[in-house]
Amino acid sequence: MRYKTSQVVSAAHRKLSFAMLLILAGCSLAIASQHSPEDPKERVGLGYLRPGIVSALQADSRMARLDRETKQLKEQPEYLRLSYAPYLVELLTDRRQRETLYYEWAPGTHDLRLVAGRAAWVLQEVYRITIPPLDSKATAEICAGAQKAVQVQLQAIRTTTMALVEFEGVGHDVDALERKYQDKIQAQSPYEGSRRFRRAAAKPLREMLNEFFPLGKKLTDLERIVGQRAYVYEPSLHVRETSEKVTGVFEYGCTDGMFGEAYFFLVRGGVIEAVSWISF
Repeated sequence: MRYKTSQVVSAAHRKLSFAMLLILAGCSLAIASQHSPEDPKERVGLGYLRPGIVSALQADSRMARLDRETKQLKEQPEYLRLSYAPYLVELLTDRRQRETLYYEWAPGTHDLRLVAGRAAWVLQEVYRITIPPLDSKATAEICAGAQKAVQVQLQAIRTTTMALVEFEGVGHDVDALERKYQDKIQAQSPYEGSRRFRRAAAKPLREMLNEFFPLGKKLTDLERIVGQRAYVYEPSLHVRETSEKVTGVFEYGCTDGMFGEAYFFLVRGGVIEAVSWISF
């Protein structure tokens, strides 16, 4: 059975008591205050996973493009949205002005002529969190305060989501996923220079990741399901001391000869912490 994260969360909400959800959220807030994955010192390698929407928010743009990028982010699987959140949070302190064509600011709203205002607007639209309006009057202190508050909210969302996914056992039956996708995924690296691509559709890889929900899972389990070891995307970050203790950025990609997709995985201690995706 194929699970969507939204279905998992909905089902888990029905099974878990409201008190349990409050406990989960409270624990996540405590964790966020002590150890946040958005801490720059803890984010070695995340630069290789930067989503395209970040570039759009930092550049002169049309309002239609901002709408389109935000809609595309909304449509991404939950594990990608959770992975992309730290990049948007970083922009909350970026008070640079950018031209936004076909847009008129309204008082009391985020100013989309500012990078910080754009980031706040996207965070509200995609993650359904509340952020006080960031406009041209927002000082560096106000922006920094908003950033810290958003980090706590997003950490609560991530921790609660991970707990609900764990509760439902999503992606735990590695043997079943391995049997289901055996010989269906022809993954490769799209960055191997002159090596000729093996033609393979990306759909099986995409569907498998939706069922597996890679965040918090072992890289070795992902490799079992795919049927081959992940490609090393960034050698300088790569440490594979044993099959269970590996750190680095890895990838799988598929192409049909004209179009393709690639997924990048940030791994620490053998566990997948973040995922990014591109189409080409």
